[in-house]
Amino acid sequence: MYREGFSVMIEKKNIQDKKCILGQYFTDLTICQDIVSNIDFSKADIIEPSFGSGNFLLALKHIQNHKIGVELDSEIYNENLKDQFTDLFNMNFYDFKYKSDNRLIFIGNPPYRTPAYSLRTHKNFISNLTKKYNVLGIREEAVFFILHTLDIIFANNIPNSEMH
Repeated sequence: MYREGFSVMIEKKNIQDKKCILGQYFTDLTICQDIVSNIDFSKADIIEPSFGSGNFLLALKHIQNHKIGVELDSEIYNENLKDQFTDLFNMNFYDFKYKSDNRLIFIGNPPYRTPAYSLRTHKNFISNLTKKYNVLGIREEAVFFILHTLDIIFANNIPNSEMH
């Protein structure tokens, strides 16, 4: 009995450690649905840069716009969220590039971790972003996600793009 409980405890700790390392905090589906219900998606491509459990993509299921989900964690990446309007990528958001003539709507809950995991995996990329946007000294992953989002918006030169 002790050993069984001990292994469950280790398993939970490993899951918690991984969530902490990657900064994973999953948004409840009802909150995602509420956010989605207040956005005008006309003539927009929708990007969820860290889709995690997929709740934002589920809340967007009824929207027939082109949707893109990006998820780093291959253990939670769920191909079943893909449909005729949704493309999914199991990759790091910092490696994601996108071109479109439509306006872009970024929606989701970025990873929250200090120091950022990306400082280990994409140090040069993050260094260039922080210099470009003059946010030196920042070590929070969510900020880097927002900066890369801005890079994608500016690369597309699309007015009226949004982040939610």
